[in-house]
Amino acid sequence: MRNLKYAFLITVMQVLSIGYGAAFAQRGGSTMGSTPKTFSAFFKKDTLKTVEGYYTVYQDGDKYYLQIPEKGLGHDVLVTTQVVRGPGSLVSPASGVVRFVKGRENKLNLIKPQSKEINADSLDECMTMALEKSSLPSVYKSFNIVAYGPDGKSPIVDLTTELNSPSGLFAVNNFSSLRSPDPSRSGMEACRTVEGGVLFSVKRSQTDYVAAAQLRNGGEDDVRSFILEMVLQEIPKHNVNLKRNYLAYGFNTITKTEYDSKRYAAFTRNYIQRWALEASPKDKKKQLKGEAVRPLSPICIYIDSVVPAPFVDNIKKAVEAWNEPLRKAGWKDVFKFSQRGEDAALSYRKIVFKWAGAYNDNNSTKVINSDNGEILCARVNLMDEKAKNLLNNYFLQCGQFDPRILKDNYSLDVRKDIMIPQVEALIGNVLGLKTNYAASSAFSPENLRSNQWLDQFGTSASVTAPLSFNYLLSASDKVTAANLLPRISTYDYEAISYAYGDRTLPPSFKAAYYAEMDKANPYAMGFLSNDVLTAVSAGMNNLKAICPKIPSILRKMNNEQNSWPQISEIASTAIALQRAYLLQVSKLI
Repeated sequence: MRNLKYAFLITVMQVLSIGYGAAFAQRGGSTMGSTPKTFSAFFKKDTLKTVEGYYTVYQDGDKYYLQIPEKGLGHDVLVTTQVVRGPGSLVSPASGVVRFVKGRENKLNLIKPQSKEINADSLDECMTMALEKSSLPSVYKSFNIVAYGPDGKSPIVDLTTELNSPSGLFAVNNFSSLRSPDPSRSGMEACRTVEGGVLFSVKRSQTDYVAAAQLRNGGEDDVRSFILEMVLQEIPKHNVNLKRNYLAYGFNTITKTEYDSKRYAAFTRNYIQRWALEASPKDKKKQLKGEAVRPLSPICIYIDSVVPAPFVDNIKKAVEAWNEPLRKAGWKDVFKFSQRGEDAALSYRKIVFKWAGAYNDNNSTKVINSDNGEILCARVNLMDEKAKNLLNNYFLQCGQFDPRILKDNYSLDVRKDIMIPQVEALIGNVLGLKTNYAASSAFSPENLRSNQWLDQFGTSASVTAPLSFNYLLSASDKVTAANLLPRISTYDYEAISYAYGDRTLPPSFKAAYYAEMDKANPYAMGFLSNDVLTAVSAGMNNLKAICPKIPSILRKMNNEQNSWPQISEIASTAIALQRAYLLQVSKLI
């Protein structure tokens, strides 16, 4: 009797499923992709425009089709989306690595590689195989294969929706000004090839009525337009070795779960994010002997043409300053500067410097492979706004030791000098280092008053530490203007040697061990020197010495600088510095 009941239930379920399937088909639903066309049926000479490259693009009116070469299926593909024109400097958080793989029913699937679980004991082949077979990548998107290329094997898909949508493969919907573009004012601008890939230039324009109502109390509409660049580029096959994170140094990391087959336990491990510098077998032998060698593929540096000429030199100096730490780690000629007219795309193994989106602070964005931690490319946004905002601080803290700022409180040379450590810090971040808040307090007041010490180490153990001017000096110290600012220092050398070389030791200055911002610890807040009380006393004395001289100093400057607004700004800065010094002392209590 029970068997009859089960048989009846199974029959009912089968009937219902058939009925649901029929109803789904009647509504136009389908679990199958349509049959792909042959290339001759797809290709219309009169209407189709072709951009030939590794990924060939076919344009039919406002439709864009992408041909993925059959040999490229399953390979890592770099996807980047960035704002190149307009009031923003966004690099899409969706930028990263994808793979195109053949799916079922005439579908082309898009998967995003994720951090895999790995076997810590490489001798246990059974465990390795079990982990490999148990992992199943998630399908992020699925495209109908419209046709096949001339070879009959390379799938062609319709990419139009992805190019026009603020979400999806080239997602920018986390940025409110790009969340709801007006189709009538938006669309493709251009399409061109890049090495191993293709770039789409898209215009987006929208009206933000909510922002207009909030900001202007119902006044004019808030209309914004942007040009976005979207890149699809196959990543060349290469080796990427994982490097275990070391807590004494501060690196951005990825996380993996490791299974230990000897102890039958699982552990979470952090591995650092870094660029994949790879040497030839011959050069690896040279490295073992302590010789610096060239990587097989250098990191390309592109400086946007709109960067003002005086600051182009700053960027080049800041980039070249990292050559010596990398040389100590076993590498030379790591960076290659783009020549005029070369491709500015945010593409593989490239750092793009843009003069944009840095009114509050200079910033950088890295695109990484979340599976192995490889830094694939990066964008740095910088302007001299932060340097300009620090000129009054520099005037009050260092004016007695640098005559340039006493002659011109808007000195271009001083601004350039302030910008160099700022850009050096950004490049350190792009190489994988995090801001080290303990590094500023690694040196003693005596060190910071010694020209010999400062020539070698600067004012901080790391240029990534929060920027501080050398306010511990007195007139008798005779320190040069070059030693009023931080530079790439001992912690940076050792951290780079750990990340890109064979260093296994912690930092040589224990006081320079990596620390995040800690408001409960005065030696992890970016304060200068390992003796906060002595440093603050020196800073207060210098403030007292220069303040009475301010009227006579300003009288020698031009009319714009010798003005009540300027005097007011300097007075406000002096009060802010006094409060900052008192805050430092209060943290000792």
